[in-house]
Amino acid sequence: MGPIPAAVVISVLLMVFLLSIACFPLPERWRHTSSLPDHAPRSSGRKSYPATVSRGRSADQSPVARALLSGTAVVLPGLRFAACSSILDPQSVEALRELASLLKERPSLYVRIEGHTDNLGSPASNRALSFRRARSVVAYLTEHCGIAPDRLSPVGLGPGRPVAPDVPGQRERNRRVELHALSGPEAEGTFYRVS
Repeated sequence: MGPIPAAVVISVLLMVFLLSIACFPLPERWRHTSSLPDHAPRSSGRKSYPATVSRGRSADQSPVARALLSGTAVVLPGLRFAACSSILDPQSVEALRELASLLKERPSLYVRIEGHTDNLGSPASNRALSFRRARSVVAYLTEHCGIAPDRLSPVGLGPGRPVAPDVPGQRERNRRVELHALSGPEAEGTFYRVS
């Protein structure tokens, strides 16, 4: 048997590299985030508003605050993540600061933060991704805005509660983070049935 041709060696190395990326994804901090789709999460049957808190205006007067305080599930507007990642897009800061302002003005308000995904990929990986995204929102609010972590309850529901058909052009609406006002802290390990 003679020497192995260079094309075979390169092909094998390329296959090993591609398999390693598929099985062991890059750490989130190394992923490129500028290729995000230019859309805001929207959902039918749930309120979604542009971030509107301006200087000198009470956070209670924003449409997000009014909807959340009335008990309506609210899709957090302007919240975006890197593709297949829980890294917050820098454009998300304004929406998160608006939420933080509301939470600071209402110290008795507790919020469940639900992450949702489309059905691309396995259900288990989508549930994990949706939970990591909800947890990223909690981490930002606690670390950068000073909100007490016991007031925020992250939940990852994956593709289990779609608001639109999971077909091209509509599945983007299922990639969202919803807020739900709570009367008090949720017990750790609260179980959510996803059908």
